Amino acid sequence: MIRQVARFVSRKWPQPIYDLRRELGLPKGANPLFDAKHSPHLVLALFSRVLGVEQKDWPGNALITGFCFYDADAGNAALPAQLEKFLAAGEAPVVFTLGSAAVLAAGSFYEHSARAAMRMGVRAVLLIGTDPRNRPQTELPDSICVAEYAPYSALFGRAALVVHQGGVGRRRNACGRANRC
Repeated sequence: MIRQVARFVSRKWPQPIYDLRRELGLPKGANPLFDAKHSPHLVLALFSRVLGVEQKDWPGNALITGFCFYDADAGNAALPAQLEKFLAAGEAPVVFTLGSAAVLAAGSFYEHSARAAMRMGVRAVLLIGTDPRNRPQTELPDSICVAEYAPYSALFGRAALVVHQGGVGRRRNACGRANRC
């Protein structure tokens, strides 16, 4: 009974998939929510074994691959000019950053991060994403650089310490890419 109710309530959710399949000249296919969640060929788990291992209820053809590494679109893997200038002007900073989902609900993370860096007397980089609410409201000293985006591969090697929520997000975001394990 519960399964029937769930199918009824969600009956329109897969419509974009059905539309795409029709556009590509493919048959409608099975319901992706209930009957075709996993490929019969291979299922890729795009995270590190540090975060989890195969489970008994997984499809038999599942493979943990590790994270997908994606810094930016072609030609956009360099650090922003103001961040490059900041890094070249002093000691390695502490980098404060959130992942693809967490950056959308940062709350006071960046305010607290800036205060912690000032209290410790260290240089810092705040990767705040594109949400203007993430920008600290307090006036920041020259020892703190605020940037919307920076590719991790270009930044983390130049940091003294990285403060990151440790998520496994896959899409490009204010932080650049998923955490590397």
